[in-house]
Amino acid sequence: MRLNHKIMLVALVIFIIGFCSYYFLPREKHALNSEENLKIGAGDDITGILLKRIIELNKAEQGGKLLSVEENLDEEDLEFYTFKDCCSNTAQWALTAKEIDMAFYCNHMALHLVRANEDFVIYGPVIMNAEVIAYKDELSEVERLGIGQKKEHLHRLAEKSHNQIKEIIEMSPSSLPYSLEGGLIDGAVLDTTKAALLPAFNFVPFSEDDYISYCLVVRKDIIETEEFKGFLDSYNKAVDEFNQEEVLQNLINGNKALWDSINIKFLNLE
Repeated sequence: MRLNHKIMLVALVIFIIGFCSYYFLPREKHALNSEENLKIGAGDDITGILLKRIIELNKAEQGGKLLSVEENLDEEDLEFYTFKDCCSNTAQWALTAKEIDMAFYCNHMALHLVRANEDFVIYGPVIMNAEVIAYKDELSEVERLGIGQKKEHLHRLAEKSHNQIKEIIEMSPSSLPYSLEGGLIDGAVLDTTKAALLPAFNFVPFSEDDYISYCLVVRKDIIETEEFKGFLDSYNKAVDEFNQEEVLQNLINGNKALWDSINIKFLNLE
């Protein structure tokens, strides 16, 4: 009898913990599976701006077969999903748990994801040269360079193009501007959209050579669907627009120093 009471007590404790975890712990909203919509992830960076335009074109031309999970879109028929950093555990989980069908990831994370899960493939690179280096005074004095976490693919490029750099420090992307302002680092590698928010700083191209910043990672079983073909059509039209400098300047309000340093390229997909 006493054993049965212990079993019941343990079961009750487990139930209470599960109940509290489900209803009271903070969690991010995500899109449910749907046979009618593709669920696409993008970050709080240039890929998010690109995705917003893709959704707009798709809704206008094809009746809206795409369901975005990029967090900053404000559309009634769109679900939201926090995707602040493509290298975060949350961003990785979203794809591997099949909460989303495809997403834009940095080159390093894209390679990591497809190696870890055979259900996904890198459909192709989508954006090149999306980063710049922000710094305060003289470029020659930039010895401690801040860079986003898990951006190993950018280390070699930074050292090759800027040989005065002596130390590369990985940190949360959101802390890079504060660390730069506070003097903890001499320069910071920033996505173009984030650099535009720092008009008081100087800027220089991140690399002297072209390099891949973001790729599209896709679940293999959606590639032949009509919805994915519709996505590609809207994607390519958005890319054609974004490769026009005046269009991009209207979307990203940067100073002259920033625009002189930008060499971003948007790539078509077939």
